[in-house]
Amino acid sequence: SSDVCSSDLRYVINCCVSIIPTCVDSNNIFDIEQRKDKRNEMKTNDKFVLVYCGGAQGYQNPKELILSFLKISQRIDEVFLLILTKDNTIFETLLDDFNVDKAKYLIKVVPHNEVYKYLSASDCAMLLRSNNNVNKVASPTKFAEYINCNLPVYISHNIGDIDEINVKYNTCIYEEDIDMIGSMINKIRKKPEVFRLLVEGYYAWTKSIKVIISIYSKL
Repeated sequence: SSDVCSSDLRYVINCCVSIIPTCVDSNNIFDIEQRKDKRNEMKTNDKFVLVYCGGAQGYQNPKELILSFLKISQRIDEVFLLILTKDNTIFETLLDDFNVDKAKYLIKVVPHNEVYKYLSASDCAMLLRSNNNVNKVASPTKFAEYINCNLPVYISHNIGDIDEINVKYNTCIYEEDIDMIGSMINKIRKKPEVFRLLVEGYYAWTKSIKVIISIYSKL
């Protein structure tokens, strides 16, 4: 929760409030066979695949995503950028503006039920947002989708309750830690069980469905 949320709740009288994060299907998890297949398909077996999944709306900070890719490329060898989006043109224009070699990225439209396969083929994900009140009460589905596929996340501070979650589960690399990104990713990936614990403890539908049914039964 946040100060913004707390201040708004002062207007709620005699009301029970349930807060449910954006949940994911815990069946669409990291898949080692899909990782092999998709990396072969993309010809990235010898690459470090940095992935972003989502749109190019302003609040998603598309320019910052490209800049971060370039910065990470200076710190990790053979970085390949995978963008799963329907906003192809916007990202292509941004990449052209920064003179990014077309051999170093792939922009792909993927059906929702196929997304986890490409996330499984990746090595690190990105989630960058501005520090404002909207993002302080956000719960981006993409964070849960990334974690569901065993992906460390290069991320901004103050996105919903992710900072609090990371204190316990340690799956994030923050922007100020970019110089240590390689070693931090390696450390996170040595404990893959943490991703499952986080999903099952917080983001799985099986955890929240009873609460949702209870809420609707009282309407």
